[in-house]
Amino acid sequence: MGRALHATVSAGGLAIPLSGCATLQNVMKSVGYQDPSVEIVSMAVTDWRLTQLGTTFDVAIRNPNSVGFTLQGIQYGLKVDGHQLTTGRSETPVTVAANGSTTTKLAFDFPLAETANALIALLSKPEVDYALDSAFEIGRPDFAITVPVNKTGRLPLPKLPQFGVPTAEYQGASMAGVKVRFVPTLANPNDFDLPIEGFETSLKINQRPVLTNQARPAATLAAGTETPVPIDVTLSLADLGLSALSLISKPRLDWAVDFSLLAGSLKLPFSASGRLRLG
Repeated sequence: MGRALHATVSAGGLAIPLSGCATLQNVMKSVGYQDPSVEIVSMAVTDWRLTQLGTTFDVAIRNPNSVGFTLQGIQYGLKVDGHQLTTGRSETPVTVAANGSTTTKLAFDFPLAETANALIALLSKPEVDYALDSAFEIGRPDFAITVPVNKTGRLPLPKLPQFGVPTAEYQGASMAGVKVRFVPTLANPNDFDLPIEGFETSLKINQRPVLTNQARPAATLAAGTETPVPIDVTLSLADLGLSALSLISKPRLDWAVDFSLLAGSLKLPFSASGRLRLG
């Protein structure tokens, strides 16, 4: 088994050369040189996120020559759903012995989209076509060739989390004010855990802003489960336009909550509203 290569791919305009130096190869072939063979055998998704996927490609390399060589680098470009998504280069060397072969895992982290709108549109599909165009730079200190290798297939995509309408609970009153808890839920419809970078919450009571873009920490949504995300607030009676005496009549409060899931450039919004009786 060869060494594993890993790269984080970023957007760019790198052009991939798909042919080596023909003159040099002809000279080498005149003395018995044979082109090595490179085949991408399979692709697997190893890490699931809303904004990027971790993937591995199993690559089989065979050297039919009487001298060894080194895989010096790989240039590549990835198209997803018909759009050029990323390009990059890996420079981790792999040595292939004379008359030998090896299998190497190439590990790449591919961003799925550059904008939130494009990402939401992409994740609305269960899977998409992908095309990996690569150029394997193979050689020795005294010569090098480029072997083009392509791979196409279908790429499964994660599903967007689903928001549940929050419950609203009156938890009592004190000198500090009225305590209320709102509990939105986030369902992960995927069969794998899904890490989320954070949340933002905004809340209005009787059309008055109580919370504005309150940040919440990152979390991991367990596979196939609903995760509650409780929001606890203490509201002063003055802010609510109420008095301690008015609580006896168990007044009702109109509430509206805006909840946003954050992941890279993605901001997935959800809004809900309702009425809560104090008591």
